[in-house]
Amino acid sequence: VRTTQHHSRRSHILPLLTCPLGAKCKEDEWQHYRDFLHDQSVWEKARATRKLEAMRIEKDMKLLGPQSLRGGFRCNFGPCEGDHWARTCFQKMLNREKYMAGEWVAFYHSYSVIHLLYELQAILAAAAYGLPFSFGPLPRLLGSQFSTVKTADDLLAYFKKIASSMQDHHPGFRALAICANMNIFVGCEAKPVDCFLGGYSCTDVDFTSVLKKVMTTAGIPSGEADTLTPQIVSLAEKHNVDCRTFGGRGLDSNRTGQMLQIMIKRKHVDKMVYAAHPYGVPDNTRMPISRYSYNAGVKCQEQVRILAHPGYFINPRKVRLYCYSADPWCHKSRLSFRKSLLNLIKPHLKKGESHMATVVGITQ
Repeated sequence: VRTTQHHSRRSHILPLLTCPLGAKCKEDEWQHYRDFLHDQSVWEKARATRKLEAMRIEKDMKLLGPQSLRGGFRCNFGPCEGDHWARTCFQKMLNREKYMAGEWVAFYHSYSVIHLLYELQAILAAAAYGLPFSFGPLPRLLGSQFSTVKTADDLLAYFKKIASSMQDHHPGFRALAICANMNIFVGCEAKPVDCFLGGYSCTDVDFTSVLKKVMTTAGIPSGEADTLTPQIVSLAEKHNVDCRTFGGRGLDSNRTGQMLQIMIKRKHVDKMVYAAHPYGVPDNTRMPISRYSYNAGVKCQEQVRILAHPGYFINPRKVRLYCYSADPWCHKSRLSFRKSLLNLIKPHLKKGESHMATVVGITQ
């Protein structure tokens, strides 16, 4: 009698449970209930298989070594061959590639005149989310631009709509994505070793207006943003930041280049990156990027376009950013510049509800 009552107590629950094989319990409910609790072998095997596959890939990637040297590539520093500081930076990049090869894929974004904007956006994100000062430069901050473009597939669809006009030079595309390379030493255009000293940037944008727009979106009143702009430029000049496109002066040394090493977790790469030819034209032979990057013997090279969604870039579980300046003094004074920049703009960031506008402006 006890067994019958116990069995009937379970009977109204069992039909709602789905067994590991996908069939509902109908024939021997009690026996299947015991198996369901004590022998979830199919689920356990599936979970173990996924974990073993991830461990295998991680081990293989570590054995392959730095991403930029796979497939027989060698260190060819080109115009940086005799530059001790540049070689030191590239060696750090290679060491990080090797150390993080198991779970991360490396990408390289070269820039110069937009450096000040990237740093300001990083400071605003740090103020809103409590990020450390060592947090890397942030390429995009205005999250409202990504309301309809949230994955690399969405970015590809958007590119096809505007491909007949300006390709990746289209203002809408620029607001969403950045150009990057998969290899330090190789590339059909804008190789990192060639661009490191002088940088690579498009100058047909009114960056001063963009700077003010970022500040107003972060909750700084428009009038105060106009007053802050020359003060920010003056502060940046003192820390050897190239400010030509913001109405300031350039560097005497002409070492204006900046290199952003973007490490993306392999399981998130395909959500954020698509392989590209120059001008952003998709390269289907190298997609998906995650599989292309871990095939043994493949020479990881050429360009990609990365969806620069700030929600991805501020999450260290998905993306990690490391910056290198061609000018040694600019590189070493980065943290000092950021602290001074935060002290300058912090009094203008409103508190309470207005501070929430800062967060909303970043995450929408």
